[in-house]
Amino acid sequence: MPSGLMKWMLLLWGLLLFAPSAMAIKTAVDLTAEEKAYLEQRGPIVFVSQTTYPPFEFRHSDGSQDGMTIELAHWLATEVGFRTRFIDMAFFDAQQAVQNGIADVLTSFFYSAERDRIFDFTTTLFHVPASIFVAVERPDIVQMRDLDGKRIAMQRGDYAEGFLRKAGISFEIVPTDSFAEATAAVIEGRADAVIGDEQIVLYYLFSNNLTDRVKKVGEPLYVGLNSMAVKEGEDLLLSILNKGIEHAIASGVIDRLNQKWIGVQFQSDPLNLWELIWPYAAGALAVVVLICAWTLRLRQVV
Repeated sequence: MPSGLMKWMLLLWGLLLFAPSAMAIKTAVDLTAEEKAYLEQRGPIVFVSQTTYPPFEFRHSDGSQDGMTIELAHWLATEVGFRTRFIDMAFFDAQQAVQNGIADVLTSFFYSAERDRIFDFTTTLFHVPASIFVAVERPDIVQMRDLDGKRIAMQRGDYAEGFLRKAGISFEIVPTDSFAEATAAVIEGRADAVIGDEQIVLYYLFSNNLTDRVKKVGEPLYVGLNSMAVKEGEDLLLSILNKGIEHAIASGVIDRLNQKWIGVQFQSDPLNLWELIWPYAAGALAVVVLICAWTLRLRQVV
């Protein structure tokens, strides 16, 4: 075989041999050499989510995990280029899992200055309003100050506890493992109210045909900045996640997740509606004027 042909065959063989590994490290996100080395040297990144926090994260009846943050984590793994493992548990336990090293990333966590002492937070993913929910027949709770001295159901480790205590509200906690349990406690009369993340409480009510049992009162007490979180000091992992999330925002992935799981509410705008129909209204008015003029002319002729 000619030596020139042999060289070309060896070159082609080398490209075929090393192409898969080259493709494996090429990603849509620009990582530093240190970040790439971090991902290459460690095993799968373990994401821990809440078992019952729909539509953000939850388990189906067949045991499969689903939800907005679960989809996002899978997308990040593909785009950034890392392996993953997913586990789920109650909210308080999930926080402890990250602190104890059982998991690396908490998929849904509201930012607060107190939490920031032991966790590091990614860029905000979703905004989650939290409101007061009470039994539909109750007329006595309509705003935050009405919660003073009441029994409030909330999941363990929830942001609402610190928020109410800072506001000077005195209350008795009815502890639960999820917002579904907290809302059920209100329906069953074991609690007077629940401070609930709106999307989650409404998901539970509509999914279980309970919309006639619970009502939302007043304006939202706060809007939670829902992020992913890692243990304080995990700077490389946080940087990698943030680069992936920035790519997700720029690519429209976050917007698509919102549209898919929460939807878009269309509200009628009188100004826009008028802009839409005014040409038809003007045409109809012109026809009426012409008919009236023609009728008057006929009367004059007669």
